Amino acid sequence: KRLRRGSSASLRGWLEIHLFCGIVGPVLVTLHTAFKFNGIVSAAYWSMMIVMLSGFMGRYLYVRIPRSLRGVELSRGELDAKAQQLHEAVAERAGGAQVMAHIDALEQRAVPSRDRTPSWIGLLFGEIGVRRALRGFRSALGTSGLRPGDRDDLLHLTTERVLLLRRTEYLQRTKKAFALWHVFHLPLVYVMLVIV
Repeated sequence: KRLRRGSSASLRGWLEIHLFCGIVGPVLVTLHTAFKFNGIVSAAYWSMMIVMLSGFMGRYLYVRIPRSLRGVELSRGELDAKAQQLHEAVAERAGGAQVMAHIDALEQRAVPSRDRTPSWIGLLFGEIGVRRALRGFRSALGTSGLRPGDRDDLLHLTTERVLLLRRTEYLQRTKKAFALWHVFHLPLVYVMLVIV
């Protein structure tokens, strides 16, 4: 990764290889041990499992930092412009004030208010409630009178906008958590290698 001379696409490729090896490697090692862990091998195995689990947390945080199609992190101005673009597309397809009022209520519930700092609990588990609210919105769209194709488009655009607004509000907290995770994950890898 450090020596690459290509575009960010090659960096994305390395990340995919890293994730693949980070999941398949521990699975193969687990099968190879026949679920028997003794002595120093046990320490190496469990350190590998901690590194793998920590990797899942890093991936969770990484995908919550909004990026372009090329994997470049978006600036606050770009995020606001994209949110406005999505708002216009949603308003165009909503087909009435009643559906828009439902979407506005959904956005207010999903996005933390600006007058208080987003919580760590909200960052880690808040999207579960948002996904549940979006499923409720999908059911409500069934009685909206919109055609099935328009309903699907509206649901897709609303989901994208709600998640974008939420992730924009949590952006600083997410970046901070990702930086802390990186400090934690890298030493674990070196500890694992030393034990191995």
